[in-house]
Amino acid sequence: MAEETTAFVTQISETCGALTLTSVGFAHIYALIRNRHLIESVFQELQEIYPRARDRHYRCQHYFDLAMLIMKIEFVLFMAFLVYYNSAPILLLLWEYQQRQELSFTLQANTWFPWKVHGSAIGFGVAVLIIILISTVDVAFAIVAVHLVCIFVFQLKLHFDGLASQLLNLDSRQPDANQQLRNLIAYHSCILQITEQINHILNPLFMTSLVGSTIAICMTSAAILLLDLASAFKYINNLAAFVLYHFVICYLGTEVTSADY
Repeated sequence: MAEETTAFVTQISETCGALTLTSVGFAHIYALIRNRHLIESVFQELQEIYPRARDRHYRCQHYFDLAMLIMKIEFVLFMAFLVYYNSAPILLLLWEYQQRQELSFTLQANTWFPWKVHGSAIGFGVAVLIIILISTVDVAFAIVAVHLVCIFVFQLKLHFDGLASQLLNLDSRQPDANQQLRNLIAYHSCILQITEQINHILNPLFMTSLVGSTIAICMTSAAILLLDLASAFKYINNLAAFVLYHFVICYLGTEVTSADY
């Protein structure tokens, strides 16, 4: 409904960014629920080849600590982004009330609702709660997806590292060295097969997230340049969350690729 060009572009950018982010969230939900049986199958295969406690070739505790550290840091940062994003309208409302200004009833996103939001405390509160619910579900499934990737990656790194250690310690003078080498080759093929299954499960999710996030980042960047400082910080928060999401995925992909080589 904006008549000025700047306001119109800003509202379009906000709306497209919100719609794209919501679409990416629903893509996470669909992909994880649809592929649940495949994910469980991969976990079962990883459990079957998991090294025994007495095997000295595997650094289980080392990779467990690394995976837990990455997942904890990523979880804390995503929770901070989520809390800031959803508390922004409430904090703005309290600040306007304290300054005795006219209440603007500004939501987290430029979203339309079939009831009165601006000027209605009840309508505004219900709208805020709905956006909080949707954003929380979106972020929760994004965290699940990243944690799933992290678990898969460090499981694969554990096996690749153990395989390399066994190859380095293989003694050709032993009478059963040839059979040990055959077993290690079969073990390597099994790891690569599991890797292909993981790629089959997660590649559509990565593609959807990449396309959706790219559009959302472009729209959000336009809104940041055109909005006031307070609103710009809110969208910078969203931008940082998606950059962090793709950074973690790219980092984990690099880690498993380097482990394979």
